Amino acid sequence: GVESRENLVSLAMKRILLLVALLAVPGVVPLLTAQQTPLPSPLVSGQAASVVIGQKSYSDITFGNTPERWGAISGMTIAGNRLIVADSSYLAPPNNNRILIYNDLAALKRRLPQDELPNADIVLGQDRPDTTTPGTSATRMNQPVGVATDGTRLFVAEWGNNRVLVYNRIPTAEGVPADVVIGQSNFTSSGFGTGQASLRRPNSVASDG
Repeated sequence: GVESRENLVSLAMKRILLLVALLAVPGVVPLLTAQQTPLPSPLVSGQAASVVIGQKSYSDITFGNTPERWGAISGMTIAGNRLIVADSSYLAPPNNNRILIYNDLAALKRRLPQDELPNADIVLGQDRPDTTTPGTSATRMNQPVGVATDGTRLFVAEWGNNRVLVYNRIPTAEGVPADVVIGQSNFTSSGFGTGQASLRRPNSVASDG
C-alpha cells in the first residue's frame, strides 16, 4: 500500500545520500575508476627485453666506471620518472662504490641501440663521476648494494660499511650528504656488530613509506 511505497522511497533516498557521501570522501573516486583501468599485458617466459642500459647492445658485457658505463650492479629502484641504480656488488668486482640516478626514465625507454650511451644525471658515493674509491663518510660509499625509495626519500644499504644511509630527499645534485645513518653511531665508522643499533653486511633495504 501507500506505507510500503513510502518505505521504498525512503530506502532509495538513503542509498542516494550514502553514495553522495562516499563520493565526497577523498580517494574514493580514484578507487572506483581504477577498477575500470585495464591491466597491462602479462609478461611471459622467454620474452625479449625492449631496452638495454649500461651497455651498447644486448651482447655487450663491457664494464666501466664512467657516468654511462656500469660495473657489477646489484640493485635498482624507480621513483616516478627516475631510475636509481646501485653500481656495486658484494659477490664479484668491479665495485664502483656508487649510486647512479637517471632523471628521465621515459627517455631511456625510447633509446635505440645505435644511440649513444646515456650518462647518469647524478653520481652519489664518489667525489668525481669517474672514480670508484671506497670511502666512509656522509658523501662516500663502500659497496652500496641495496637501494630503495618511497618516492621521496632514498635508502641505501652499504655492504662494505655495515650501514644503511637515508636521504630525506632524493638528491638532485652530486655531493649531497646523507641525512641519517643506521647501523653506525656516526658517518665515519664502519665496524660490524650484533646489537640493536648495529648491522653486519646489509645487502638489501625496503620501505613502506
